[in-house]
Amino acid sequence: MKSNSWGNLLFNPFNRIAGWQAFFIGLGIVILSGIFGGLTNTWYTGLFDMSTGALPFWSGFMMLGIDIATIVVVMSLAALIVAKDFRIIDILGTMTLARAPMILLPLLELFLNADSAFHTSADPTSSPSVIILKILGYPIVLWHIVLIYNGLRTSANLNGAKLIVTAIITIVISEMLSQYLVKTAIANLVVPYI
Repeated sequence: MKSNSWGNLLFNPFNRIAGWQAFFIGLGIVILSGIFGGLTNTWYTGLFDMSTGALPFWSGFMMLGIDIATIVVVMSLAALIVAKDFRIIDILGTMTLARAPMILLPLLELFLNADSAFHTSADPTSSPSVIILKILGYPIVLWHIVLIYNGLRTSANLNGAKLIVTAIITIVISEMLSQYLVKTAIANLVVPYI
């Protein structure tokens, strides 16, 4: 497979883009994610989690910052243990850019909410818009996981069983920690100001 093929660019852009370049591209996408999230009241309450509700516009950026900082710190600590050579800027860049697919979730929410016919269900969790969002959301989250995995492989120069185990452990710890930190931040920093 050529390094510039569409599949490679979508699932492993890190062979071509890493470090500061990946960080700045990813940061632009993250800022757009925060804006779209604020416009649709769609919030990233963990690495892979999304919730909807009325919160201050700025809180979405706080949650995104927590999610990225959490995985960068956890992955950097893991790389210190298992990798021979890595640069933190590569982990920061690849993990920031790995969030790119998640921009699609608030866009889906915006698209689905544009049709008021989707909101006729008495139970909002069983409304067609929520069901469609969940069905389409799973491949997006899987794409995000693949990017995290490939970002770790590139950043820490890992492969084989060491890569798989390290990726699983860092993803699980990062998800749990980011959920906890986001919920704590919402309770302490956001809710008192609503």
